Formats: sequence, structure tokens, C-alpha cells
Amino acid sequence: LELLKRVGLEGDENVPLIGMISRLDEAKGLPLLVEALPEILKRDVRFVILGEGLPSVKKQLNVLQKKYSDKLAVVVGFDDKLAHLIEAGSDLFLMPSFYEPCGLNALYSLRYGALPVVRAVGGLNDIVKNLNLKTLEGNGFAFKRYEKDDLIETVEKALKFYENKDDWEKVALNNMSQDYSWKNKIDEYIEIYNQII
Repeated sequence: LELLKRVGLEGDENVPLIGMISRLDEAKGLPLLVEALPEILKRDVRFVILGEGLPSVKKQLNVLQKKYSDKLAVVVGFDDKLAHLIEAGSDLFLMPSFYEPCGLNALYSLRYGALPVVRAVGGLNDIVKNLNLKTLEGNGFAFKRYEKDDLIETVEKALKFYENKDDWEKVALNNMSQDYSWKNKIDEYIEIYNQII
């Protein structure tokens, strides 16, 4: 509710909120997002985007924001406090990257309890494991092909899962309890180095 108020959207905590913090360029999948947003915004959902980037992408997002002013908020620029508020206030965190060497925001979203929706590429493929809706194994939702229909289908799957509040909470709390620090990874690196020696 605090996030919705901050970005000027009407508040209803029962409506899923999708967040995105990104450079507004091709590498981060913005052309794909712009193509898919009108279809996604037909659903009962709200969407907040924070970022800076290509003037053409900013213009396209501005047009969409005017058309869907009750559902979509786009904040151009960077604001660290707002970034944390988006991570903390979102139910889903979207990263439809064309390529992604790292994917830190996916780690942040897991820690904050927002389930990531990502394209399974680069670091995102390492971080996000597709959720099994029966066993609740996994931590988010991923799609492989860089296609509008695949993005929309994956968002719809996540929104459908959101309706089951008990299972949603179990997955979110499990994600929040994981250790995403370098502590365990350092031991793995040392072991690799010892094997090489």
C-alpha cells in the first residue's frame, strides 16, 4: 500500500503487484516487455517500473502509462529508496532479459519475498528454479524463449499461483530464509582450487 501510494496508484493489497527495476534497454528485455504489457495489463494486476535508459523505450512506456494510468506506474531515473520499496512491496519481480550476466535483482527479490518471473538466461538461469506447483519446490517462474507469448504465459501462471495465498506464503517465506551470501560459495571455490592444486 505504501508503494502504491508513493507511485500514485490506487491501493488494494489483494491485487497482485508486479515490480521491475531495470535499465530501459534491449539487453534487459524492454522491447519484449513493451510488446507484452497491454496483454498483461488486461489482468487484475498493478505494475511498477523504475529505470533509466533509451529515449525510445521511455517514450513507449510513457504512452502505455497514460493508457493504463490506473494499473501502470513508470518512474524514470533512479531512486535507491524507491528501489528498495519496489522490491519489498512487490508480489512478483519481473526480469525478461535478452541476456543477463548476473541477475542481482532476482536475488534481492527472493530475499524480499517477491517471487521472480524471469527469462531463463545467464545468471537468471542459475538463480531462479521453476516452481513446481504441486511440491512447491523451486523459487520462481522462468521461461526460455524470448517471445511475447512465453512471457505472458509465465506471468499468467504466476498470477494464478498468487490466488493460493497459503502456498504463495510458504514459497515466499522459504525464499526469504535462504542464504544468498558468498559465505557458502567461498568454501566451494576453495575446494575447487584445492582440487586443482
